[in-house]
Formats: sequence, structure tokens, C-alpha cells
Amino acid sequence: MVTIETTTSLEELKIMVCEDYGVDPNLVNVEFSYDMVNQRGNPPISISNDRQVCNFVSYAKKGSSTTLCVTFSSE
Repeated sequence: MVTIETTTSLEELKIMVCEDYGVDPNLVNVEFSYDMVNQRGNPPISISNDRQVCNFVSYAKKGSSTTLCVTFSSE
């Protein structure tokens, strides 16, 4: 489990997740997304910058979304 705050940057999130999974962040691409709980049928929301990390944390604190999806792919 990764603990993030509204001040966590995208780069910090990538490093934390890679450390938890034992993956070298320099060897893989890491992508993040999440689904809104009350909006089933919509595509996942991508997280690609610091503002979007902050938005995800804010939604999660409200109980709107709590599952962060992580995708690793080779560079």
C-alpha cells in the first residue's frame, strides 16, 4: 500500500510504487489511472502530472475513488 498526500508529485509516486514492487523506474514506463466509483462505464482517468495526482488524492479522501491502477511497460 502506498500512502500519498495532495503534495505528492507524480515523480515521487512513480518512485514509491517502483520501490514497493521492486522495479527499477529507469527501466520501465509507469502509468497511473483510476475509475470514478459513481461513474461506471466511463473510461479510466489517467494521471500524468502533479495536479492530477492531487485530484486523485482529493477524490480518494472523499470516498469517490480509492483504487489506483498501475501499469508497467517496457521502454
